[in-house]
Amino acid sequence: MTNRYVRIAMPVQYLAEPGVCVDEHVLLGCFGLDLADVRHNKQLRLALRRAGYSAALATQLIRNSALLVRQADRGYRLRRCDEHEV
Repeated sequence: MTNRYVRIAMPVQYLAEPGVCVDEHVLLGCFGLDLADVRHNKQLRLALRRAGYSAALATQLIRNSALLVRQADRGYRLRRCDEHEV
């Protein structure tokens, strides 16, 4: 019996199409199927670290991402397409 599930251990930049913003794809992937849910900084940082980003760069990407909105409870949610930055 062969193992159908093979874990790919290569940087995410090699898997994404050229010209696609990889860090945004990683952040979207962290939310999974529940795009309305809230994720904490630790969860987002872990996803970026697993994708090969350094700790400092992961923190900067989370802080400066146009996709994320910081909640009062120190969590992050995805910005709706009809929602503008303040």
